[in-house]
Amino acid sequence: MDIVVCVLLCTGLFFSFMCILGLFRFPDVYTRLHASTKGTTFGALFIITAVVVRATTGYNGGESITIIFHSILAFLFIVFTNPVGSHAIARGAYKNGIKPYGVEIDDLDPKKRNIIVETTVENSVEGVNNDSTDDTTSSDTTNNDTTGKDLDSTSDGEKGE
Repeated sequence: MDIVVCVLLCTGLFFSFMCILGLFRFPDVYTRLHASTKGTTFGALFIITAVVVRATTGYNGGESITIIFHSILAFLFIVFTNPVGSHAIARGAYKNGIKPYGVEIDDLDPKKRNIIVETTVENSVEGVNNDSTDDTTSSDTTNNDTTGKDLDSTSDGEKGE
């Protein structure tokens, strides 16, 4: 069992070391967050698994149950808080104007998004107007129910909210 514990600990230390290496090597806050979140989560997974395996074979009675319970609680805490924390940091960095390294087009920029949406809507409206000029004259003669009615008003003089 000691060999299994040793392999699990070495794997956990490897992931933790890769996390440290990613923090030094990656160029911006977003990739560093990715490295640190994944590294600490997987590192903790293997280290806590090693602790649980050692607790099941090395202790007697209530001590092993307590260690296993606390280890599982610690792992669940790490699994649920790491993604939330890294998302909050990344969102804060983006809102403060820190752009990802090497990105030419920012799809999340609201100013650029409105320009793209407006040009797309204008192009689609122009296409509809050019293609449907012949269809509107034929549909006006066949559909006499809606001609002349205001679509925003309600019947019987009631005001819509």
